[in-house]
Amino acid sequence: STVDGYALKASDTFGATETSPSYLNVTHEILMGQEPDFELAQGAAAKIATGGMLPKGADAVLMFEYAQLIENVLEAQMALAPGDKVIKRGEDITAGELIIESGQRLSPYAVSAAAGLGVTKISVQARPRVSIISTGDELVPPDTALKPGLIRDSNSYALRGLIADDDCDPLVRGIFKDDFDAILKETKRSCSQSEVVLITGGSSVGTRDMAERVIGELGEILFHGVTIRPGKPLLFGFVGDTPVFGLPGHPRAVQVCFEVFVRPVLLKLTGLKNDEALMGEIGFVKARLVKSLASVQGREDIIPVKLELQGGELWAEPLMSKSGLLLSMVRAHGAFSIDVGSTGMEKGDTVSVRLR
Repeated sequence: STVDGYALKASDTFGATETSPSYLNVTHEILMGQEPDFELAQGAAAKIATGGMLPKGADAVLMFEYAQLIENVLEAQMALAPGDKVIKRGEDITAGELIIESGQRLSPYAVSAAAGLGVTKISVQARPRVSIISTGDELVPPDTALKPGLIRDSNSYALRGLIADDDCDPLVRGIFKDDFDAILKETKRSCSQSEVVLITGGSSVGTRDMAERVIGELGEILFHGVTIRPGKPLLFGFVGDTPVFGLPGHPRAVQVCFEVFVRPVLLKLTGLKNDEALMGEIGFVKARLVKSLASVQGREDIIPVKLELQGGELWAEPLMSKSGLLLSMVRAHGAFSIDVGSTGMEKGDTVSVRLR
């Protein structure tokens, strides 16, 4: 039963209304957790609670709200059809039906379904470990009092959250000065203890070269530089079988590179199925640009935007800032991209905004 009420035969309520009820005899009460040991006769009813098992002969349940009980006589004020307020055997799950697919995230709902079926052990894919190596002579921990020329480390905190959101385990290795041997040693150790390594650097050319030298020394560089802004200096390679990313140091560039390049790798490693058709529809909204934007052909621009509803339409306000600034990503509801071959977009143009 899906409600508190009375189990009965639906045919006994044919034509019943509030002004012309049907009358039945309440002969039993069904206790929770017990299988009824009787069969319901014609013209009889049994009191039942939500989740109770119907007795043989019953095919519907009348809610208390449509019933009046006078001594043991039930006044049914509503006509029922067979199956009303009843879950039938096999209605939810049938024998041999696939419940949880390989590559499906074990959500609380999936775990609940497994528990309800008595499944207490499920083989799972281990969460990929992702090492974060922060580099730069200028970097200091967030609780450090700043001196001229120093920058508090914010990238490792953003990456830690992004990695955890993608069902992976972040391993924060700490801050390393621009010392080749120290970064080389840590990168080698991280590659042996994690499935992906992220090296974040400062804005100086020397720091980016440091990551390039380290990856080149330990493994193979596949590319250095991409046609997006922010994030152009991105570096990628392998150390053995471990993918290693050399991320720019600017906060917005780091976050854009993570979403565009790192996230797809993590998705693959988690074993989660990526339904491209579904993913193409979920997480995006259409909005119109508040103002015109210029772009340079040959480069894809990733633009953070703040969304606002005006006159029943969704409008996107570009949050233009340099890639080293933090607040544009905090204030943004999402971002859209200007294609490589475009010279810009006009005010009022419709864009597809990927929500954060």
